[in-house]
Amino acid sequence: MEGSSRGPLQERASYWFYKHMGLEFSRQEYVRLIMNGRMANVYEDVQKIDGDYIAKWFPGDTEGYIHKIDDYFEYSSNGTGFANLDEGLKFDSRHPLLKETYRWGFEKRSHRENDSWQHLFDLATALNSSSTLSTYEQNIESKIHPEHFAAVLAIRHAVGDWDSYGYNRGKNNYFYYAPQEDKWYLLPWDIDFTLGSGNGTSTNLFAMNSGQFPEVYQFVNYPKYEQMYWDALEEMVNGPWQTSYGTSDPPTAFDRFLDDSADALAAEGFGDGRRNQIKQFVRSRRSYILARIPDEPTEPDRPTRR
Repeated sequence: MEGSSRGPLQERASYWFYKHMGLEFSRQEYVRLIMNGRMANVYEDVQKIDGDYIAKWFPGDTEGYIHKIDDYFEYSSNGTGFANLDEGLKFDSRHPLLKETYRWGFEKRSHRENDSWQHLFDLATALNSSSTLSTYEQNIESKIHPEHFAAVLAIRHAVGDWDSYGYNRGKNNYFYYAPQEDKWYLLPWDIDFTLGSGNGTSTNLFAMNSGQFPEVYQFVNYPKYEQMYWDALEEMVNGPWQTSYGTSDPPTAFDRFLDDSADALAAEGFGDGRRNQIKQFVRSRRSYILARIPDEPTEPDRPTRR
């Protein structure tokens, strides 16, 4: 269980939004930690991204590559200090297509028996192709479903979790390469600086470190994919991202979900997990998003995300 400012409900709630947007998410359940016969605390057991997860979400295409996106820590020579490196999937003069460029920030979590990295090189090349090229869209869409990529990023920015890939930190996501489909998927993981414990309700929806993530910055600011990003936000705030908190309206689906989870915690003597603060964040953030969605209508026949 996280401290009072970081959970435990907010990660569970963040995954709920991914679920109700039709995206991949991790199952969760509360567990009691008992030490020497005494209960120490209640924790959230989160389904990790491994073979079972891939079998659930990518049936028939399970033999691909799982890569954990994480920052890289390097200690000083005397061991008294350290620095960490947060980067995106860069490909430039300082980031050549070599295994060691990506080995630590995009660690392989499957097929470790081989040292093949060509699949990741191909993704890095596609994402970093210049948006001024006539082939940019072809390059992007040959390796990812842009609607899916945009939606995963949009939700992370909506909940305000800056501690993630494509935001401010090179971590807390996974990539999965589905070889039969020959497509990459960005998967959410470790979403706890969120819904009031991360960035605030009026944080720019396109806020990100463009120097660390030039490939993501270029993608979300390219008109076609920017529209997909806005489409995902619009779908979310007109769908699952709704609360009746502060009004006389009946509870929404999100309210009922959050109340059930909070009540389970309270029944065990662990408080209510900041339920009302989370609802207030959702209410305020929704108003902020609605005020900024472009006026142009979205395409009625928007393609599916997969």
